[in-house]
Amino acid sequence: MMLSPHTANLALAFNPKKNSLGFLRFFLAILVVLQHSYHLANFGRDPLFILSNHSITAGALAVHSFLLLVVF
Repeated sequence: MMLSPHTANLALAFNPKKNSLGFLRFFLAILVVLQHSYHLANFGRDPLFILSNHSITAGALAVHSFLLLVVF
């Protein structure tokens, strides 16, 4: 659907049924749950924490990404 500059608004441009933001939110929520599972089940550190040289966890990355989605 092409929008002319005069009729374009955010409700039309970002139709919640025709974008992938819902999937991104779901994926980021799964990352947070996985992050908590490492601590609750004593699996050790999550793989992203080890691969990032102890700088960020999967949960922190997911929360920061989710906040970016909310702001923008």
